Amino acid sequence: PIFRRKYNQLKHDPDYKVCDARGMSVERLAEDFRTVLNAAWVDHENFKPMPKEVALKTIQQMKPVIDPRIIVFVYHKQMPIAFYINLPELNEIFRHVNGDLNWLGKLKFLWHKWRGTATTMTGIVFGVAKEWQGKGVEGAMIAFMGEWLQRTRRYTTTVLTWIGDFNPKMLRVCENLGAHNYRNLATYRYLFDRNKPFERLPIIGKKE
Repeated sequence: PIFRRKYNQLKHDPDYKVCDARGMSVERLAEDFRTVLNAAWVDHENFKPMPKEVALKTIQQMKPVIDPRIIVFVYHKQMPIAFYINLPELNEIFRHVNGDLNWLGKLKFLWHKWRGTATTMTGIVFGVAKEWQGKGVEGAMIAFMGEWLQRTRRYTTTVLTWIGDFNPKMLRVCENLGAHNYRNLATYRYLFDRNKPFERLPIIGKKE
């Protein structure tokens, strides 16, 4: 498959490194996340670069639910250029807590997280720095993750979420992965100035 081929190419290039987030400090994870995010979303309309303190706060808030084994980064000469960030499907854990996160509920949550109750992982964000898009980095991350999943059987299902129809590159990645569309979500916008023309989000990468 194309993903495997791309991964093998990068794996044997000493300038590249594909790895998960095990052993990373919160500070390192936050800074590498911020670096890639700001470089990958530069062409998205109305995007504002994420400050360091916001990235750190975000990762600190996510820390209790993070499984570092399903967070993938790609580095080129030690510079982070891409990430594929997944979380365990928390609803598969919360159903055992009955919606009550008192001290007992928190203990139940930690127990089920440690036990591996969640068998679905949800991809919440997938990004590649603009300079590296379309060069096989996307496929390398997916193949790296796929190898670990096949070896450990820790998660049996993966879900990629919030991929807009304005992002055809990412939709093609999903098609090449053999994924199928299981749910469509719609975002609505209300214009308070009713005389202002409505314009849909532009297609990313499309030249005017």
